[in-house]
Amino acid sequence: MRAFRHDERGDMAEAAITTPVIILLMVVILNFGMLAYTAQAAENAANYGARRGSVAQRNAVGEAVSAAAYAANQALIGEYAVQAVAPGGIAGSELGIRVTYRVPNLMAPLAGIFPGLPRGDFTGDTTAIFRQEGW
Repeated sequence: MRAFRHDERGDMAEAAITTPVIILLMVVILNFGMLAYTAQAAENAANYGARRGSVAQRNAVGEAVSAAAYAANQALIGEYAVQAVAPGGIAGSELGIRVTYRVPNLMAPLAGIFPGLPRGDFTGDTTAIFRQEGW
């Protein structure tokens, strides 16, 4: 039965090697989850704002920007900026809203240890364009 004995001398070395790798994987998964959440929240805010502006009878751009900013501020993660890219206003014209977002990079402190990791924050933008409705 000697073959089933376990030598515990290597356990500390295995833990010292695998623990940083597991922590890095957890941080990467968390960071990309935050990025996906923020990108989706920005897309939803742009769609919501452009839709609200497209059905507004007065001040379509103001309504669209206000609605998109409100929707973006409901998100739990990230920083958002809203701007109008197409004015709308006349039935049939395009009304566009762009929402830009920024997510903090949790991997930045680890970039010195693990080369190839990004150092800056993650940024992006999304645009929604709707036709101005009129009746």
